[in-house]
Amino acid sequence: MNIGGRLLIFETDDKEGTGACVLYPTLLSDPIYTFTVSAYQTAAGTADIMSHTFGIISNIKRSLHSRTPSRAILSCCIRYLPVALASP
Repeated sequence: MNIGGRLLIFETDDKEGTGACVLYPTLLSDPIYTFTVSAYQTAAGTADIMSHTFGIISNIKRSLHSRTPSRAILSCCIRYLPVALASP
């Protein structure tokens, strides 16, 4: 089953990614455009980042290799969300 561009394998509960050179970004946006995003959307985006990171940590197969970077990502989210909300 294809879910969000990923192939879900029910028997193993795994997702296989997809990739091709035509999927690489060709234009990078100026981060200044994110300054107008609402506080709600900023918080929701941070929550989304954190939920995906928790998913990586909870995956036992990858846990040993990704625990430290995942903790660093969560620490950044926790530290800088209040900063972003106070001074976008």
